Amino acid sequence: MNTHISLLAGAVLIFLSSCATTKYITPEFTTTSKIYDLYVGMTEQELINVLAIQPYEISYNVNQGEKVLTWYYRKPHHEVKSSKQDSELVLDPQVMKFKEEGVLHVYIKEGKLTNFFTDSGQKQSENLIKVSQKLAN
Repeated sequence: MNTHISLLAGAVLIFLSSCATTKYITPEFTTTSKIYDLYVGMTEQELINVLAIQPYEISYNVNQGEKVLTWYYRKPHHEVKSSKQDSELVLDPQVMKFKEEGVLHVYIKEGKLTNFFTDSGQKQSENLIKVSQKLAN
């Protein structure tokens, strides 16, 4: 009887510990250099090949007949060690580092890329529109 209770208690502990485990999956990133290779008119498969990863999110705008694909991207960042800053060693390849994560939105209609923008580009364009409106007044 004591053995059964011990086995049952052990099974309950294992079950509870497996339920308490949370997994966080870090999204994969594309880079700004790959975004520069995008162009209007490319197919969805060409787009995925250029960005080298599957989209993070897919949504549909049924009224417009568009598919919206979303990717996370990072901007490359070059750090120079102070011991190398005044020498030719600063030009040596180093481990790629990234800063500033962002989001890329791509619109697909009839299987072709029709429009794409980043969240930072959208914010900058909103500021440009405000400035142009002030200049027009």
